[in-house]
Amino acid sequence: MILFWFRAFFGDGPVFISFLFHSVMQSDLTQGWTCVLKSLSDTARLAKLLVKQLPIPVTVGIKGTLGAGKTQLVRYFVEALGGSASWVTSPTYVMVQTYLTTPEVHHLDAYRLKDIQEFHDLGVDELMQQPAYTWIEWSDKVTAALPEDYLEIEMSPQPDGTRVVTLKSIGPEYNFCISQIAAKWGA
Repeated sequence: MILFWFRAFFGDGPVFISFLFHSVMQSDLTQGWTCVLKSLSDTARLAKLLVKQLPIPVTVGIKGTLGAGKTQLVRYFVEALGGSASWVTSPTYVMVQTYLTTPEVHHLDAYRLKDIQEFHDLGVDELMQQPAYTWIEWSDKVTAALPEDYLEIEMSPQPDGTRVVTLKSIGPEYNFCISQIAAKWGA
């Protein structure tokens, strides 16, 4: 952090103006930002930061192995928007679920899809245009169908029970959001 103090004189006395600049350079984010989730409360904290920082509409591609915590992160995200965690189940068989939060959350799963056309047939193009959050689990299977700019989240479970999570902006749109999340995570 860089703290700049500027002193200015106005009227009959000094006024001190401070500017706090927390700088995470865009070049620092080319490989994304990584954190370690040590507990479910860390996962809930990350979800709350995402709710506060992500613009609408947004597409979030989330990838990781079975059991990585993808659905759990979406569950906490929905909860942070005022929804019920019990609404959120893995969309593996339903493939598309919409949670009636404000704004809405569309939750998709590409795990069982045969090809990109089947993904498009789900109406995903229209969903991604709505003023909503669109979360796509197993997004690495449908990368060609995703917008030019989206947030990619990769979750990797570790032998000690923690999760290594990397947020990466695909396209430049989400670099600022990621820098804000990184700054607040470390605070």
